[in-house]
Amino acid sequence: MDEIDKLREVQAKSKEDRIEVLERHQRIAADKKESARLKHLAAQENKEAKLLERKGKMHDKESKLLETYKTLLTLDTSQMPEDLKAEHMIALKSMREKIFSNRAL
Repeated sequence: MDEIDKLREVQAKSKEDRIEVLERHQRIAADKKESARLKHLAAQENKEAKLLERKGKMHDKESKLLETYKTLLTLDTSQMPEDLKAEHMIALKSMREKIFSNRAL
């Protein structure tokens, strides 16, 4: 009888150990799944941040261009030689087209 009881105890312990191993595997699988989800979320956020950064740089570039355009518009050309006035007008026209064609899009 003692041997049968010991065998039952060993089998019960073995069953408990198998259940514990299965539970650990399930936790590991769940942790891996959560890790993959978080990595994917981080990658999406990183992509969005880079896009926003690019848009910010474009906005800065457009702002500088507009500021230069304003400066050229208010520049006194009355004392300029005719060839410089012509270049000044060409620069203004070119900048105006660039600025306002971008805004139309």
